[in-house]
Amino acid sequence: MEWIGYIFIFYIGAVFGSFFHVVGYRSVKGLDFIKGRSACPECDTQLSAFDLAPIFSYIVLRGKCRHCQAKIPIIYWLSELLMGVLFVLPVIVYGYNGFLDGSIIWAWLFSAMLFIVTVTDIYEQIIPDKILLFFGILLVITSYFVQGFSIVQGLIGAVVGFGLLYIVGTLGRLYYKQDALGGGDIKLYAVIGYVIGWQQVLVSLFIAAVLGLIGATSTRVKQGAIIPFGPFIAIAALICFYVGEALLTWYWGLF
Repeated sequence: MEWIGYIFIFYIGAVFGSFFHVVGYRSVKGLDFIKGRSACPECDTQLSAFDLAPIFSYIVLRGKCRHCQAKIPIIYWLSELLMGVLFVLPVIVYGYNGFLDGSIIWAWLFSAMLFIVTVTDIYEQIIPDKILLFFGILLVITSYFVQGFSIVQGLIGAVVGFGLLYIVGTLGRLYYKQDALGGGDIKLYAVIGYVIGWQQVLVSLFIAAVLGLIGATSTRVKQGAIIPFGPFIAIAALICFYVGEALLTWYWGLF
């Protein structure tokens, strides 16, 4: 009956996904994400527990506000679905023993940080320092309990991640005569580098650049428009978190 545990953890992740979306949205709008009831942005009616039940409310209400019938942005439902997957994924990868050695908590924290900064970057093209500092501290503390994690390698990864993005941003600014990378992206890579290590920082940056290029060319973007790079960084970082070692092994095996 292992699948019952997976379903339960998935739904817990969906609950957190709903909350993390609120944190990301309200933190860049200057709103309090702890106090205050959720309300429909169109009719301003306070939402009940029925309206806010993760996954199910959106389906039952057919993506519309129960009070004014205004369309509910699908990003809310996708946030719940995505975080549910990101919660159950490390349990599948590490097994339930991952709770004992810190691996699952470590993965959840990393996923939560990447999810929240993706939300803030999509809405306002901002990656708040307070989010990075909060999760950075938690990840450093948790890393002491993760079996096989090297603090020294983590610190080297943080330096490489920050330094590499700083160089890329500086060169981009000189070439384009404007900021090519935001300061938040650079500081985000310091935290990512600590978690995945310096070798995988290089791999993740390559993947993020490819994804960003695909995203920019496959959508109609006005000249001079700002494209949030955070979502592509988050996807690349998660890929490297779970299969980065396999990618490196495959790459070196080509020579």
